Amino acid sequence: MVYKIKTMASRLSRSLNRVAEWCREYRHHSLKWQWKKLCLKITGHYNYYGRSHNLGCLRQLYNGTRGLWFKWLSRRHGRKPMFRTQFTLLEQKFYKCHETASAIDPWAFSFTSACCGGPSLM
Repeated sequence: MVYKIKTMASRLSRSLNRVAEWCREYRHHSLKWQWKKLCLKITGHYNYYGRSHNLGCLRQLYNGTRGLWFKWLSRRHGRKPMFRTQFTLLEQKFYKCHETASAIDPWAFSFTSACCGGPSLM
């Protein structure tokens, strides 16, 4: 018998709310520092909830985290707002080996992989 564990909707929204609060509080720190901290947060969630049947919720967390990080980076005081093209370039700067990730694991997680030195997927 296979037990299918799925992230509860309330826990997923709570995680995204915490990410939003964190991004708002630390938006003025360096981008590299923010990237590493987000990597650790997402890695912990993936380690706890990372099951093959839970990929949809993990993908929601990933996309939500990207969106929230973009939102708060574009609201940094004293700077021009960040546009989506700039954010994409920023992500490409941090991602490594994204071409090989799809061949290895189509659900590779870019925050985790990029900060841990492994392959990443855009």
